[in-house]
Amino acid sequence: MSTTVQASTAAGGTAARWHALSPDAAASKLGVEPALGLSAATAAQRLQQNGSNALPAEKTVPGWRRFLDQYRSYMQIILLIAAVVSLAIGEWSTGAVLALLTVVNAMVGLRQEGKAESAMNALKSLTKRTARVRRDGVEASIPAEQVVIGDLVLLAAGDDVAADGRVIQASSLDIDESALTGESTPSSKETAALADADLGPGDQVNMAFMNTPVTHGSGVMLVTAVGGDAQVGVTGLARTVHDTAHDRHLNREVQCREGGLRLVRDFDDVHFSATTTRTGDEVEAFSFAQSERFEQLATGARLFDGVGGQ
Repeated sequence: MSTTVQASTAAGGTAARWHALSPDAAASKLGVEPALGLSAATAAQRLQQNGSNALPAEKTVPGWRRFLDQYRSYMQIILLIAAVVSLAIGEWSTGAVLALLTVVNAMVGLRQEGKAESAMNALKSLTKRTARVRRDGVEASIPAEQVVIGDLVLLAAGDDVAADGRVIQASSLDIDESALTGESTPSSKETAALADADLGPGDQVNMAFMNTPVTHGSGVMLVTAVGGDAQVGVTGLARTVHDTAHDRHLNREVQCREGGLRLVRDFDDVHFSATTTRTGDEVEAFSFAQSERFEQLATGARLFDGVGGQ
């Protein structure tokens, strides 16, 4: 029991620098025999103590909040301002249509996000991650979520690393860590201990990290961190979520700019056609007002673009 508690504490990343330990020292610290691996009972106990080897799920955003988030778009803000101005000067139909247009844009954005999330969930359900481990001296394939601290994971080309771990055996082992380090070439792994210092993931050549693919060779890894304590959970997950949200926001911006202004202009054309029964002076005044409005919209768009680009 004491060995399990110590291993779990060390796996947090602050109690031990695994890259600075020799393979034997790391195995001893985690209470595992490299030739046999963990026993089934010990693995079950650690799984219950530390939880499953899964990254924390993103918090669900309430529907009303997602709807309001659609109005963070620059185009939505411009359309709302235009609607208010139109209502203020007595252009009731124009103001109502502009306000309705923002609601339509928001509903379309929600629908697109819902489709993307459904597709992603479907792909996740079809993709079952597994890991080959050595337990009780026998190799077995188990769901990656059941990998625990101290497990011996066998790596081969084509595998995705199931958790963070200390490489204790390596035969021409190369792992693509570009998602974490930005390096374009795979990292060649070795087993020798490194300096006892704070090193980045790219410098820890005797460590393997969760969700990175093995591109060449084979090896054995001693699991040191699982789930949210893994490197991808500490740093990569937050960056991925931010980048995904940012890309989704940019895509919505482009759609709103292309579709929103086109619909506003089309509506004004229709509205202008409806005024053909007016006198010549009224039509000329109306046309001038419409041109002024589009100039204001264009100016507002440039101002918002300048703020967004900073």
